[in-house]
Amino acid sequence: MKIYHHLLLILLMVGILPSSQAQDGRLGKPDQIWNLPPELVEISGLTFAPGETHLLCLQDERGIVYGLDPRSGQISQTWAVTGKGDYEGLEMVDSTLYLLRSDGILFRTQWRNGPDTLVEKMDAGLPRGTDVEGLGYNAQTGSLLLCIKDFQNESSSPTLIKGWVHWNPAKDKPEPEVCGISREALRQGILEETDRKVKGRLIDWLDQKEGRFPLGPSGLAMHPTTHEIWMLSARGKLLLVFDANGVYQRLYSLNPSIFPQPEGIAFNQRGDLFIASEGKKGIPARVAVYRNRK
Repeated sequence: MKIYHHLLLILLMVGILPSSQAQDGRLGKPDQIWNLPPELVEISGLTFAPGETHLLCLQDERGIVYGLDPRSGQISQTWAVTGKGDYEGLEMVDSTLYLLRSDGILFRTQWRNGPDTLVEKMDAGLPRGTDVEGLGYNAQTGSLLLCIKDFQNESSSPTLIKGWVHWNPAKDKPEPEVCGISREALRQGILEETDRKVKGRLIDWLDQKEGRFPLGPSGLAMHPTTHEIWMLSARGKLLLVFDANGVYQRLYSLNPSIFPQPEGIAFNQRGDLFIASEGKKGIPARVAVYRNRK
């Protein structure tokens, strides 16, 4: 046991493990939980405004961007960017804001203390029937990361993986290769869970979907210092971590009583982690905050 604690301390000191996550492998003890008002019951997507003046989010039925105070979670400002639709992702790239619709249509506008009135519509050109949910950005490659929730005819491919595709907006279409996790790696990650109750719940969830890949990516973000890619799955209430090259590393089980439907994830430049969940069955929509204590 002493060897384990010494090793863990070394990992924390050199920055391999973010300290707040290492304290609780299933992220069961947020530093803060912000309960949100009813208008954000279907919160979707998280990203920071330039200068981290606001934590931005969406309500997934309207093209309205909400600015939350990054210290308290209170709504400080709202901006109407586009019309009604099923909006599932939000990402700030330098001073450009992207909104993602579930059918792979993106809306792009410049940010000047708020979104510009000129909004450009872009089609990612994904195969018809693809359901996209979640948007991130890889600053190292200059690519947007589009989370793939569902593929058309997904059950026909026994080796199908789920995760995200890279898209450099200067190109017509995203890269054809899908990054993510295999069925075998997902099952193995669940079997490595040490909490028997959590493991049992996840195995039951996996087995109920036998013959179909049950993972449902719902958001992702790149860690500002490790460059790991952290991906949420609303199905299974999971958080999966990949290295900067998209190679699967580990997974965490999220507490369903805190995250009934996790839908958004973001890091600030300090490495603090923010996870949003829709409201469900009497639980309000909320954002959980995990402060990086390094």
